[in-house]
Amino acid sequence: MSTYMKKLLTTLLFACSAAVLSSCGGDQVGLSGTADSVLVCKAPETITEDGTACELVIVPCNYPEVANEQGLCVMDIGAWPDGANGITMPEPEYIPKDGEVVLYYALTSGEYTGWGLHAFNEGTCTSWSMFDAPGGETTGTSWGIPIDPVGVDPNFGVYWVLDTTVNKNCGNWIPYNFDAGVQVQFTAIAPLADEIENPTNRFFLLEGLGIVFPHPRTFESLVVPGGSTLICEDPQILNEAGDACIDDPTALETFVPGEATLYLKGSFNEWTTNEEYVFEYSEGVYTMVTSLPASADDYSFKIADDLWSEPTSFGATATEELVVVGEGKTLVVGEDVGQNITMTVSADANYQFIFDATDPELPVLTVIEVPLNRVMYVKGTLNEWSNTQAMVYEGDNIYTSTFVLEATDYEFKVADANWTDDTNFGAAAGDEALELDTTKSLVFGEGVAQNITLTITDAGNYKFTLDATDPSAPILTVNNAAPYGATEMYVKGSMNEWSNLQAMEYLGDNIYSSTYTLDVTAYEFKVADADWTEATNFGAATGEEALELATAKSLVFGEGIAQNMTLDITVPGDYTFTLDATDPAAPVITVTQVLPYGATVMYVKGTMNEWSNAQEMVYEGNNVYSSEYELDAASYEFKVADADWSETTNFGAATGDEALELDIAKSLVFGEGVAQNITLDIATSGTYKFSLDGSDSTAPILTVVLVP
Repeated sequence: MSTYMKKLLTTLLFACSAAVLSSCGGDQVGLSGTADSVLVCKAPETITEDGTACELVIVPCNYPEVANEQGLCVMDIGAWPDGANGITMPEPEYIPKDGEVVLYYALTSGEYTGWGLHAFNEGTCTSWSMFDAPGGETTGTSWGIPIDPVGVDPNFGVYWVLDTTVNKNCGNWIPYNFDAGVQVQFTAIAPLADEIENPTNRFFLLEGLGIVFPHPRTFESLVVPGGSTLICEDPQILNEAGDACIDDPTALETFVPGEATLYLKGSFNEWTTNEEYVFEYSEGVYTMVTSLPASADDYSFKIADDLWSEPTSFGATATEELVVVGEGKTLVVGEDVGQNITMTVSADANYQFIFDATDPELPVLTVIEVPLNRVMYVKGTLNEWSNTQAMVYEGDNIYTSTFVLEATDYEFKVADANWTDDTNFGAAAGDEALELDTTKSLVFGEGVAQNITLTITDAGNYKFTLDATDPSAPILTVNNAAPYGATEMYVKGSMNEWSNLQAMEYLGDNIYSSTYTLDVTAYEFKVADADWTEATNFGAATGEEALELATAKSLVFGEGIAQNMTLDITVPGDYTFTLDATDPAAPVITVTQVLPYGATVMYVKGTMNEWSNAQEMVYEGNNVYSSEYELDAASYEFKVADADWSETTNFGAATGDEALELDIAKSLVFGEGVAQNITLDIATSGTYKFSLDGSDSTAPILTVVLVP
């Protein structure tokens, strides 16, 4: 069918003068006289011959197209006038009996091997008598087990005969070839309610068209005189004029997370683009929830955009089709690569599909069972009532979200993206205020659930926890996300005179940290709040006071129970004290030495050792590394680098400043092509010490001295 639209039958003149702009409502204050302007007409209007106005020139529609109520040309679905365009429409070979409907599907190839019919009762369409009404045990055929055709009509293609109910309304049907993986990409609906829409009890569908005809139609009868009708094979579509097949300009060429709207398409929704199965997107992750009933057969599905664009049709690798609930699966794209994903559902449940595309080339799908049937959000004045941050399902019916909040008053609710009535949770009227660390049972429904109010007195991270054990009355708690709330924690001991001078920094994820510069000596210390409060006065268990570097130690609390920890420092420098308070009553402490280049081993590499990694630099403490070499009287070239000459740890001299003098410090630069070989002239043979001060790890300072 031609997809272009011809113009209306009357001519409309638009009398906006090109010379005087104000006559079109465009007064220009401050201008005097008139201004000549070029008149621009918007398509489909054209400028008149005298150039003073725009006009819409209309031509009549050519049958089989007719004008609709707006005057646009559309395909006529009425009875074919005998002889129209020189065509006499043949009669279909099957005459339906009372209570029967015949469904035809024509292919341009005329090859119907493997084609069958998927028919089902759904929504308002409940006319197929072979199925129970929606909600019954059988609402339609199982995908992959189609209804076989009754025959093939030479003019109208393959056909099926279905019985209808007494009080018929409409029926859903999809022709498809399961083995070939081809189907009509929409649900055809046969209107059966009255004789105007259903005069023949026969319905005709033709390949490539989105129209169900209640009267016989052939491909030949769809040609519009003066135009042309093409049938384009997917993924191509007709151009606007209807005379050429083109690539769909809306199809995606590459997958860019956030730019593509993705859907879950599978056996549970007839593989169609359905808004109930659309993914919600945030920061590289797509999320959606659906309710799936138990099934003896595995469900099949893919993740794709509405057009099944090649870069966004995600499936499973062959032989790895099954996704296990709770386990991640890396997906692939490509018609010949991505297989249908399968999933076993043994009990009715809500399933959350999490498609992590933060690495677009290796996206990972994880499916988990959840208590609520929608993706949930905390939405309020804390985030402009937006859907930007989905709550994370932690398991055991618990959802959480963490927000950085300022000290002020807030209003919010817990709801799905669309404020659906039964997942629009708030406070009961008169009970809107929520106190920190206090549980509140929520109610749902428009006009019932009120905005929850919350006052934050101390800025910080706050965790919103929703317990959905009872999905109709979930329980909400808000508390400071730090394990010890607003209480500041300190490392206090002989390194700081047991003072509160330096609070530990909260890094998130239950981790606190402090770094101290320590000399070579033995230290005693504890971890506690400023006031040595009983429940946050942490130390070692009796007999386990000694702490080894880089070794975790679980702490105990309480006056007389928690003993001072001891720590022997043999290398001076910076040391980080890390407290993991995942269990706030039994936190774990680890002390590690802070090295400028972490675990990376540094080398002096040059003509003195054939540019090799034969001798590691030794860390002396206080950010200083060193190596000693026996050198003969000669000139040398070298650099300081890691074993692999990594870009950021490939240190040399600045261009034009390559020479290094003994006993004189030189600041180094890094990077391939930037850091030049350092030159060193040795006049006297002996042992020479190369010292690298990495206090500034990006611009270390090198000194070479003769060892006495």
